[in-house]
Amino acid sequence: MIELANQGGRIRWKIENEGFNVQKHGGYALEHTYTRHVASAKVFYLLLQLTHTLAQLIERGSLFRQTFPAGVGSAKNLTWRLLEA
Repeated sequence: MIELANQGGRIRWKIENEGFNVQKHGGYALEHTYTRHVASAKVFYLLLQLTHTLAQLIERGSLFRQTFPAGVGSAKNLTWRLLEA
């Protein structure tokens, strides 16, 4: 039972770390301080989380894979491709 709990915790930890890594280094500018106001910072982070979730749904969606079977590369390329479409 303890081994199962440890494996589940490690998988969750890995998923969370990968998500934060993408938000920091994948063009979402998580580390940049846009404001010193606490409430504004919380709203920014909430919007960042929503944007990242939406991007993941688009990237992994079947309609997206049908439209771009070879992929698009980075999030920046994805944005440009969607604007062109």
